[in-house]
Amino acid sequence: IVWAPPSPNNFGPVSLAAPVTLRRETALERIDYAFSSRQHLSARGVGERLTRPDFNWSPYGQSPLSQKTLGFAAALTSSWSPSIVSELRAGIHADSVAWDLALSGLPQIAGLRNDSLPGNCCTVGRIEGGWRDRTRTAEIAGNVVISSGPHVLKLGAGNLDSRPNTRFTIPPVISFSFFSLQDFVINNPFAS
Repeated sequence: IVWAPPSPNNFGPVSLAAPVTLRRETALERIDYAFSSRQHLSARGVGERLTRPDFNWSPYGQSPLSQKTLGFAAALTSSWSPSIVSELRAGIHADSVAWDLALSGLPQIAGLRNDSLPGNCCTVGRIEGGWRDRTRTAEIAGNVVISSGPHVLKLGAGNLDSRPNTRFTIPPVISFSFFSLQDFVINNPFAS
């Protein structure tokens, strides 16, 4: 709370809020397990969710942002002999970012020189509108290291499958059509 000395034009308490807030949940877990002195398993999982931050540059308050991440990874390391070691790794990852328009109740306006002014009908995560960016990846890789004296040979292979999906849609709740710019100015939409 900030207080200024009373005067005819300036008095009373003023409260100030933080300009940015986040609603974030994060989880991270790691497991290490040794089957024997020759084999070791390491696994990790991560999940995160961020929703509706209050950006200080936005006049709309809470932003219609939703961001989710989920991933799992595992690695198995085996020592077959002092000169031969192998590793097998696998992982999957899913990432989703979504933005809706800040004013979700806007109607769509059409008919002005074949242009449309966008409107939107939804909140994040309910109806598929606004901007969506989803990525799914899966990877598997393996390698073998063979050493003999001063020489080291490493052989390996892997496969990465990535599936991005980005789209922007605006499903209108209501659509107003106008024959001309003059009809738009005087608020006279076409009625069917």
